Amino acid sequence: MSHKRPEGYRKEYMRIFRLTHKALKAEDDRKYRAKYPEKCAARAKRYREDHREQEAKRAKEYAKVHREHINGYWRNRRKTNPIAWVKHNELVRRYQEEHREHLRLKQKEYDRAHPEVRKAIKARRRLRESLDGGLSKETVQRVYEANILFWGTLTCCLCETPISFGDDHLEHLTPLSRGGDNRFENLGIAHSKCNFRKHHLTELEYRAYAE
Repeated sequence: MSHKRPEGYRKEYMRIFRLTHKALKAEDDRKYRAKYPEKCAARAKRYREDHREQEAKRAKEYAKVHREHINGYWRNRRKTNPIAWVKHNELVRRYQEEHREHLRLKQKEYDRAHPEVRKAIKARRRLRESLDGGLSKETVQRVYEANILFWGTLTCCLCETPISFGDDHLEHLTPLSRGGDNRFENLGIAHSKCNFRKHHLTELEYRAYAE
């Protein structure tokens, strides 16, 4: 006499098996990924492409619930590993360049929905500039003149190579986000790409990273 198993038996059995053998399955998965990295990466990429909306929704819901944890993770990462943070910012900048129009529309939509955030950002920036005297035209001109006088031609203060016309950026040696200010002693001239690569690093941190 054969016993017919109830509907859904196998599915429930596998669910219980995965729960009771979680550590063993995790180890098997790790070994498989190490043995077939390209195959696993391709499969993960296909999954993300096929479930783009579902993944975006899940990430958004996770971010809402774990906002403090995520913010704490990135704050700690900036402090403990500034070089990795710079590499991360390079990937972000590349994404921004490739999706410029899409991001511009999203930013406009966000600004319309949250006008108080934009006002708060502007107010904070005005306060910071008022505390250190702001950035005057005279100070900027003095920085350019000092650069040319020292090097003989307009030269990047970070990579120490000449700067072509239109490729110059005013550089804060200690970024405003790290407690820097707009005084002459904290300013220099740099290539645009050097300025982007340095991002929030101090001058010493950037030179250590560039080496």
